[in-house]
Amino acid sequence: MQFFIPMKIPTVTHQEKQVHVVRGKPVFYEPTELKQARANLTDHLAQYRPKQLMKGPVELVVKFCFPLVAGTHDGQPKTTKPDCDNLVKLLQDVMN
Repeated sequence: MQFFIPMKIPTVTHQEKQVHVVRGKPVFYEPTELKQARANLTDHLAQYRPKQLMKGPVELVVKFCFPLVAGTHDGQPKTTKPDCDNLVKLLQDVMN
């Protein structure tokens, strides 16, 4: 299975969950921006969902296309936040 999704890459990551304390216990929640990014990815991926679950090992190859920033050239690695590990984490969570 192979597909390309043209969309604005979310700048919020899965790591940005928030926590507050209720009755002395931590309660984790997703901020609105993270919920919106998750919903946006879910909507874009819905049309590619297989009818049956895949069995066996699955290889995931992800390529992000970022706009060029002044002083950079095409193909130069991205060194600013969010890094690829965090970008892929949200995508993988949505794909599960």
